[in-house]
Amino acid sequence: MASSSDCRVRVTSVSTPGLTDQSNRTFALKPPGGDLWSIQFNYDASTVTGAGGNAGVVFIPSLNEFWTSRWATNVLHRWHADGSFITSFTVAGVSGVRGMTFDGTSVIASTNTTTLYVIDPGTRAVTSTVTSPVTARYVAYDPNADGGAGGFWVGTFTSAPTLIKKDGTFIRSLTYGSLGVSSIY
Repeated sequence: MASSSDCRVRVTSVSTPGLTDQSNRTFALKPPGGDLWSIQFNYDASTVTGAGGNAGVVFIPSLNEFWTSRWATNVLHRWHADGSFITSFTVAGVSGVRGMTFDGTSVIASTNTTTLYVIDPGTRAVTSTVTSPVTARYVAYDPNADGGAGGFWVGTFTSAPTLIKKDGTFIRSLTYGSLGVSSIY
C-alpha cells in the first residue's frame, strides 16, 4: 500500500485547546488483516436466506453469527460468520425489524416506531423495550454515549440522527446540514 503525502495528524489538547501539535510526515493507514477499504466478505443475503427483502443486519460476536431481518415480516435469520445459513426464527411480539445493533450483551431492534426491542441473543426473546423520543427506522450503538454508559443513534430517512441514552432519554440531535447529506438509511 502506498503512503499518502496528503495525510497529516493534528493533535489538540482537550484541557488546553490552544496547545496543538501537527505531524507533516507521510504515513499509511492499514487496518489489521487487510488493506484500507478491502472487502472482508461478500455474502448474497437473498441466496443465503432464500428470499429478498433483507432489511436489517447485525453481527453478534459472542455467538459468532449474523442475524438478518426479512422486510415487513416477523422473520429473522441466523447465519454463521462464514455466510452459511443456520435457521429462521421469530421473536414473540416483534415484527417489521428495519435495523439492529449489538451493545455487547443484547441485540436492539428498531421497527420504524418509537419502540426499541431489547433481545437476548441466547434465548431470542425480548427482555425489555426502550421508548425513543423519535421514530427509529435505524439504530446504532455508541459505546461512548452518556459518559461511557452507552446509547443509541436512531432516526429515519429524513429525521435528524438522534442520540439517546440506553433508557431512551434524549441526549442530542445532529442536523443534516452538518452531515452534508439529505437522507440517511
